[in-house]
Amino acid sequence: MRNAILALASAALLVVPASAAASTLVPGQQDRYDADNNGFPDAGQVVNGRYSQTVAFGDTVCKLVVTYRGDFNNDPYLDSGEISNHYECKGPDGNATFNYQIVSKSDPRYRGNPEWDAFGDGNWEYHVLTQGGQGNEAFGGNGNLVRPYTG
Repeated sequence: MRNAILALASAALLVVPASAAASTLVPGQQDRYDADNNGFPDAGQVVNGRYSQTVAFGDTVCKLVVTYRGDFNNDPYLDSGEISNHYECKGPDGNATFNYQIVSKSDPRYRGNPEWDAFGDGNWEYHVLTQGGQGNEAFGGNGNLVRPYTG
């Protein structure tokens, strides 16, 4: 289940969700950040947003809450900032929670380690990857898959 959620996290966060794209609005975007009225925050505007959705992996159903802060650079893609994902999953194998924090190259927490590359382009990396109930262990353990959380 962890690999499926990780794959979804990588795919779902590069662009706004389909429901928001259909309305041409970035979730959490406010009109005051969109002077050209194209539905996306103007370049240089740092916006905060939050949205949730439900996703299914076979018989496992997960509620996903995405919180972000950053610059969309006048298009539907978050170009810089921070993304935090929280999954609460329930299924035949039990319940699980996962937390992913992803930071862009412009964030001071970015380390440039290719093993932590979130989207395969070297511009975003995982800062924290945790699985609930597993503690906060070093990279490769069952808890934080990237590194111990430092805030």
